[in-house]
Amino acid sequence: MTPPASAATPTVGERIAEALARLGVRRVHGVATGLGGLPGIAAPDDLALLLADLDGRCGGVPGVALLDPQLLHVSSQPGGRANPETIADPEPALLRVHHAAREATPHTIALHLDFDLDAPAPIGFADLAVEADGGAPRPPPPRPQMQQCHRHRHHESTRPLSGDEFTAHSRAGGA
Repeated sequence: MTPPASAATPTVGERIAEALARLGVRRVHGVATGLGGLPGIAAPDDLALLLADLDGRCGGVPGVALLDPQLLHVSSQPGGRANPETIADPEPALLRVHHAAREATPHTIALHLDFDLDAPAPIGFADLAVEADGGAPRPPPPRPQMQQCHRHRHHESTRPLSGDEFTAHSRAGGA
């Protein structure tokens, strides 16, 4: 059994959470305790998977669920399913999660983490994901563009115009 990490020594789970946070992940679904510094949202397994899928698809960053508590689900595809891949070493797990989260196409991975998330992180473990990126953090997701109708400036709020509204507005001489 691995001795517990001290307050000064980060755990493997904390380092994986830091790598996910660098990629823009803000929460972990499934377990109330979260993962490392990422807050957890308690949910039954099926709901946690759905919420992670939606986070990944709609949020512009990977969605994450931690079940069982050793099954890590990383997704950007609603309804995405993956057969769990067992990984016994934290370093390949960190790189696998990192590379999967950087994929541009929607996908899902599931990892059975066959190691202790509360064990002290190996020396240099935190640097693996940074080195894989060349030190560059992932840019934040783009915010939706809002169009304002110039003929209706009396409206206090700005709302997106539908495609038909925008076309009609443009033909009428609006910006």
